[in-house]
Amino acid sequence: PLLGVRNVSTSGLFSCKNEVSVSSRVFVQNVMSFYDSMSEFYDPWASGDPAYAPSGTFYRSLGLAANGTLVEVGVGTGRIAIELAALGRSVIGIDASEPMLAACRRNAVAAGVLDRLTLCHMDACRLGLCGVDLLTIPFRTIGHFVTPDARRTIFTQVHAALASGGRFAFDHYVFDRAWAEAHDAVPRLMHESISGTGASLVVWDTYRYDFPAGRMDCLITVERTAPNGTVIDRQHNAFPFAWLDAAEVRTLAADVGFKVEAVYGDFNGGAFSDTSPDQVWILRKAGRA
Repeated sequence: PLLGVRNVSTSGLFSCKNEVSVSSRVFVQNVMSFYDSMSEFYDPWASGDPAYAPSGTFYRSLGLAANGTLVEVGVGTGRIAIELAALGRSVIGIDASEPMLAACRRNAVAAGVLDRLTLCHMDACRLGLCGVDLLTIPFRTIGHFVTPDARRTIFTQVHAALASGGRFAFDHYVFDRAWAEAHDAVPRLMHESISGTGASLVVWDTYRYDFPAGRMDCLITVERTAPNGTVIDRQHNAFPFAWLDAAEVRTLAADVGFKVEAVYGDFNGGAFSDTSPDQVWILRKAGRA
């Protein structure tokens, strides 16, 4: 299979039909373009986010407690799915980027758990799944759905994918207007490391906010330098991103047919408020408890 990615065709999981608007497909175009070019640097870049470690712990615990079919949308390089597989769980991992899935496969082979992973190159806005017991979209990936139409599409697709009583878990940060205004267009160091040879890798984030639209343009700059300080390579990768209002989540959940099972203000189960650092949601499809 292409890049070692396997596709699922058993157990009736991919038997649901779906219709998706053209605007919702912007998601996969944005994600593919960015993550295809960032697959080599994704892990050092992402690990600079304060939610990186606690989000992994949260979704690992959620996956271990779940029964039945487990799907992760935005599986990336596999940091959560591979940990779950190492603990005995089988996981279906979906991603729009083939290079990210290839990196996930290499990591799974190195960990000796590839037999517990099914990796699928798919557009999240065209899931067409059925009978899933737990579907997760971890680590703020929901922010890549940058329009209300795209967010409604993914909620609808997830609801159709879940079995009766199935759960949908995702997270985002709670938008802080004051922080955003202070950091608008200001480069933010996300990663810096020096190899044994003295060469260095530096990754910067720069955000430009469109406050009325509820979104921002993110520029990720990756720079590699030689031991003498000479810049060997510099690349810029950009993508749009949207923050998420809790009121919109509740409206979408109700409209699509979800019940809000829980919403936390952090990955440790803290109470949610407008000043929480995070919003961590667990929605349940009507049916069995």
